[in-house]
Amino acid sequence: MSLETEARKLALALEKKNLKIVFAESCTAGMVAATLAQTPGISRFLCGSAVVYRDATKSSWLGISKKILRSSGAVSRETAIAMARQVLRKTREADVAAAITGDLGPLEDFKNAGIVFVAVARRGRSNVSVKKFHLLPQRHSLGAKPALRLRIKRQALASQSIISMVRSLL
Repeated sequence: MSLETEARKLALALEKKNLKIVFAESCTAGMVAATLAQTPGISRFLCGSAVVYRDATKSSWLGISKKILRSSGAVSRETAIAMARQVLRKTREADVAAAITGDLGPLEDFKNAGIVFVAVARRGRSNVSVKKFHLLPQRHSLGAKPALRLRIKRQALASQSIISMVRSLL
């Protein structure tokens, strides 16, 4: 199923339940919201996306604790949860928030290469759902090639899709 098809399904689910969504995106750099924004009529349900690529931006824009970023790292379950909670807190009109953080390279350190965390929070609920994706089975898959990075980002969006994960939690 294509990413665009998943986006249309999420738009329909948001419309059916009359819910508004906001994103906090790190490694996907706004691609999730941009994909969803291509769906006609989505402006009634898409509040926006905070692209918080760097730790300093996560901290200053969203209020993510520097302690969490230092102790857990940007590529972690804890950071994804904090991003989802904080973007939802800051976007009062939103009912649902999805946060994406990960490491899609190119890198010198392969510790987190290909790991992406997706967290989904819903207003009025204390639990946050989190899913961890492993996208790069081979270390040599990383490189500075823009086409490879775009392919990996699209894979991050499409495989067990962030969008379908959000839709399943509505």
